Amino acid sequence: NSKKLVRTVETWVMSSVKQGVISAAEGKEFLANYRSGLYGYTYLE
Repeated sequence: NSKKLVRTVETWVMSSVKQGVISAAEGKEFLANYRSGLYGYTYLE
């Protein structure tokens, strides 16, 4: 389920930002790229 995957990754990113592992900007960029890859066009379609 793609929605569950996104929620899981969002939770991981938020936790990483709170712990100082990554910045908020890095977290936003990562999530944007993740969503784009998950929902975007692939040559398999």
